[in-house]
Amino acid sequence: MPFWPLPGNKNLLLWHLTESEDAWIDLAEKSDHLFPNKLPNRRDIERFATLLLLKEAKLEDQLLYNEFGKPVLRDGRSISISHDKNLVGIIIHEEEIGLDIQTVEERIHRIANKFCNEDELNQFQSTEERTAIWCTKEAIFKYFGTDVPFAESITVTAINWNSEEILANYSGVHGSRIFTLKLMNLNNTFVVYTL
Repeated sequence: MPFWPLPGNKNLLLWHLTESEDAWIDLAEKSDHLFPNKLPNRRDIERFATLLLLKEAKLEDQLLYNEFGKPVLRDGRSISISHDKNLVGIIIHEEEIGLDIQTVEERIHRIANKFCNEDELNQFQSTEERTAIWCTKEAIFKYFGTDVPFAESITVTAINWNSEEILANYSGVHGSRIFTLKLMNLNNTFVVYTL
């Protein structure tokens, strides 16, 4: 079921992937879209939902990828694309932007030492906090598009659940910057984007 635009950000388009396999096949036929596999797998559906969101935003002919694989728009605006097993999303902005979507799951703890620095590991220990950190770092990586070592160059300093904001410091090859990011929780799936 698509959501566009969301209240609070008209440039964020999301699709909650609740349709049955048959519904996706029907949507593909109506759109003259061919899935690479006769029966679409989850990745096929995520890509198709992204295409439908781009069509809804009238951007399907605007999308390009730079030499690092970062999506860009022909008209100069910035776009970021993300997907998870529950949601697919795109966000468009006049300036650089980064978006990440991630379902909150316990398995995040198994890889936390790969993306969290020592301060973050000590300060943020819940599954929700570590998922928010992962999303934050992915969104900042997508903002820049390259050369962003998660644990070394980004430190999340605050997660404010009430105001739905995350603060993070970046210091690396792209200079130094303090990021404020928006955090949304949609049925235990986090949507995080740079402001």
